[in-house]
Amino acid sequence: MIIRSRIVSLIITLIFMLTLFTSSTFAAEYVMKVGYLGPEDVDSNYEHAMAYAFKCSVEAKTNGNVEVDLYPNGVLGSQEEMFEMTRNNAIQAVLPSEGVISRWYPEIQAFGIPFLYSSLPVAWAVQDGPLGDELKDNILDATGLRVLGISDVGGMSSFATNKRPIKTADDLKGLKIRTMSHEGHIATIKALGAAATPMPFAEVYTSLQTGVIDGHFNPVSAMVTFRMYEVQDYLSLTGHIYGAMYLMTNDSWFKSLPEEYQHALIISGREASIAARGVNRIIEARGLQLLEENGMTIVTPAANEVEKMRETAQPPVINMLKEKFGDEWVNKILDAVEEAEKTI
Repeated sequence: MIIRSRIVSLIITLIFMLTLFTSSTFAAEYVMKVGYLGPEDVDSNYEHAMAYAFKCSVEAKTNGNVEVDLYPNGVLGSQEEMFEMTRNNAIQAVLPSEGVISRWYPEIQAFGIPFLYSSLPVAWAVQDGPLGDELKDNILDATGLRVLGISDVGGMSSFATNKRPIKTADDLKGLKIRTMSHEGHIATIKALGAAATPMPFAEVYTSLQTGVIDGHFNPVSAMVTFRMYEVQDYLSLTGHIYGAMYLMTNDSWFKSLPEEYQHALIISGREASIAARGVNRIIEARGLQLLEENGMTIVTPAANEVEKMRETAQPPVINMLKEKFGDEWVNKILDAVEEAEKTI
């Protein structure tokens, strides 16, 4: 019995030592921390879907030598704070919106033209085409962050309000509507007769609860992800703004990686973009029913009323953006959209 006990103890010791040896032998060479706001739920959060797809792809392609650690739920702070942390390499990646990026690269706001895209595939064609490449280069120069992927924040935006549904532009008059700190979005809301109230997205839920704002606009999937049905009464499917989401990494850290790992991150970023777009479509497809089941009244404005909104908002916003960022840049965007419309 004593001999058997010693043998068992020896086996346990050997297993323990082997575990230590194995874990140290196969420890990741690089750790990549990724921060974002949404919850850790791939079924309801497009941010987590993008981050999780990226993590799985990178770790598979590098045989675990690049470990991707995810920090959801805003545990690291606001998008703005995480953006700055990424620039300082405190974390290595972040998933911000256009409004956050515009603080460092204002020209991105020229994509805030209302009713810019007729469909999501047109928006994706622009993002994935030559103009998208130019945009990525411009962002890198301005921020020091490399764009690895572009997805969307749930598709086309709809108005979520509390006082009344939005069936016509007149219904917006007198309402306080939250926007990002985004020139195009602010100008759109003003052109439609409402009061634009810029604020970080993390403050929107509480501001709706307390009546600081009367509504906001976001895609259906964002309404689901961030449980806006708990503080909103009406959803109006206007589809007036397309919002993009970016997966960005610190470029100095990226360049410190071996070339084959850099390539893995680039490919994984593109794969994650496609994955997030797909998850968004699933969330969107079932989201309307979920929002309705949770008490929201959903309305679809008549096509002629949406056209009136476009005719009211688009010209002054385009003119403002041209004055702000130059005719050449805004015309490049309009030309890229027109070209994409021909090919879709």
